[in-house]
Amino acid sequence: MNLYVKRYKSLNELLNYDRLRMFADAVKDPITEKVEEYLRVLYLKNREFKPVELSGHGSFVNSVAFSPDGKTLASGSGDKTIKLWNVGVKKDSEDFGKEIKTLRGHGDTVYSVAFSPDGKTLASGSRDSTIRLWNVGVKKDSEDFGKNIKTLTGHGSSVWSVAFSPDGKTLASGSHDKTIRLWNVEKGNKDFGKEIKTLTGHGIVISVTFSPDGKTLASGSGDKTIRLWNVEKGNKDFGKEIKTLSGHGHWVYSVAFSPDGKTLAFGSGDKTIKLWTLFEDEDFKALNNIKNLFFKQVLVLYFKINQHKKNGPLTLDGEAKAVWQGVEKDVQGLVNKTLK
Repeated sequence: MNLYVKRYKSLNELLNYDRLRMFADAVKDPITEKVEEYLRVLYLKNREFKPVELSGHGSFVNSVAFSPDGKTLASGSGDKTIKLWNVGVKKDSEDFGKEIKTLRGHGDTVYSVAFSPDGKTLASGSRDSTIRLWNVGVKKDSEDFGKNIKTLTGHGSSVWSVAFSPDGKTLASGSHDKTIRLWNVEKGNKDFGKEIKTLTGHGIVISVTFSPDGKTLASGSGDKTIRLWNVEKGNKDFGKEIKTLSGHGHWVYSVAFSPDGKTLAFGSGDKTIKLWTLFEDEDFKALNNIKNLFFKQVLVLYFKINQHKKNGPLTLDGEAKAVWQGVEKDVQGLVNKTLK
């Protein structure tokens, strides 16, 4: 790779990343298939970064979040406000970093802000024990832009963290009252804004996040643990704790899933970050085998039962029952082997 780097006459030319990307795209042989990544890292190491400062809050800023389209930044502050900033124009534009709107309504510090997946709603959690939903899905010059759609009440103390499910229909909130609450935030639903479930078992809950598939919620707490919760809609164990992960020596302040959902990262007051591998590739292969075996055996069972139907009333006895018991035994054996 150094041979290719030498083609660039100066560091300034090397730091033109657009040219690097074009160069990497043009080179396809095995020796240089990773040249773009190599040069990207070199670019980042040598570049002098000049941050753009956004000022306007009257107190500390607790939380920031980009809208899904990357054009708006939201910030929550100790000054009891949320500010929306324009980051959707070129960085050399006069409008880049300008304040779009200040959202007022909370009675105390705003600890957390989060955009819905469709970017039309902003949720905020506050020390005033409430969650507010704001309309950010209309034109910025509209009177409705930034209006408070709904205030969610139920927590008995500060709301430290809010997070939308991937489908945008559920909001999770973690509170100083030692609970996690799940809320219906599906627009048009008659139960919009109503609490779905309260999850208990933690100490103070500081951080919550959904897995990419929306079936698991992870929470970090002042009790030094992370808990995993079943939040798959329609599941009989909805809202139940799946697992408690321990190992930190202090409060767990932040939790995050990897994009593939296989790894959970969390940061703690003990000055460490820990990564938990929730699923290995081999686990997925074994679980897929379970699924294939299950459906294959169920198909066999279907035909066995169908044969019984031809001969009389539908009953799960005799050979059909034996097949089903075999399925249960095989599946349970694979599950035990996979999760031991």
